[in-house]
Amino acid sequence: MTQKIYNQKTNHFSKAFLTSTTSKMEFNFLSGEINSNQKMDQEYYWYNMLGFSPITSETASGMELEYINSDSQTESPSSAQKQSKDSLATQNHSKDSLKFGRRVAKSFLQFIRQDKGIVVSTFLDCGAKILASQTALLGVEIIDSSKLMKDSLLLIEDVWNFFAKNLSCSYNKKISKVPKNIWDIVFTEEGFWKVAKEVGTTLQFKDYFFGCEEVEAEIIRAYYKKVLFLVNRGMIMVHLHLKKAAKEDFYENIAKFENYIMLSTVPELFDSYNHKKGVFVDECCRACKVCQSKSVDKTIKSKIKTAWDYAIAFEQNFKNGSTFEGFQDALNIFQFLTILDDAIASCSK
Repeated sequence: MTQKIYNQKTNHFSKAFLTSTTSKMEFNFLSGEINSNQKMDQEYYWYNMLGFSPITSETASGMELEYINSDSQTESPSSAQKQSKDSLATQNHSKDSLKFGRRVAKSFLQFIRQDKGIVVSTFLDCGAKILASQTALLGVEIIDSSKLMKDSLLLIEDVWNFFAKNLSCSYNKKISKVPKNIWDIVFTEEGFWKVAKEVGTTLQFKDYFFGCEEVEAEIIRAYYKKVLFLVNRGMIMVHLHLKKAAKEDFYENIAKFENYIMLSTVPELFDSYNHKKGVFVDECCRACKVCQSKSVDKTIKSKIKTAWDYAIAFEQNFKNGSTFEGFQDALNIFQFLTILDDAIASCSK
């Protein structure tokens, strides 16, 4: 009986979620109920709302050219494609993942602990408002939104501390590169919550929500996990691009750092990346263990191209915006990430 009630409330919650608004903008995680034509129309609608032009092969190529010319110190996807096989064979980028991971862990932890600007507080506020708008549909209120998000940030910090710990030689003596299971800790929802359950701050939901019975608690817990991980994704995405825009030494000696920014945004491509050669399988030799891996699906090239198209679009819009200015920017980034996830998933259909 309880399961039946849970299913009924979840279905109601899902449908309400599809039509609810936050800051006058729809926010859609549950796009599975939308057919392909509606989905395409919705994506174009959101691009216009967010200031992102619809991506086509023509506009992507144009953005890529602008992207290449904008920063001669970095190596763009198209320039990587022009590398010869001989050149790829002589270069070894095996240590790039570890350099990138350690720098990200150190800088991001400092960022969320010491941020005196608006980025962290704004993402938390945005997450709290989205969560409140959805729990209200269940007749549940957040008792203390500020405390909930403060404790949520501590949970994010616990997960990132564990990620940093696993990249240290003192704890992980044999580490020479970042394996997928460690990468997943902070860049995938499944990996994040697996570690959070083991080492994170325990949140008792009844301490934060009023009118929350067993059924509601299960629904809210599932939704809270999606929202908080989205907050984590949004903050790291902004952090990495702010570091790039500042042209600091953060990416020094990481020739392929653009690839790792992309892998942090679309982590499911991790096994389709040749870390030694510094290329994805669509640019690789077609003969190595990465290219020949049984786990490489037939749609991977489409996923890689789609990921680059979106990465380039985000880069250009981030540059045009110059700085992160507030709540609407956080909401726009949340929307961008959900559209990106849908686009990658649609490649498999």
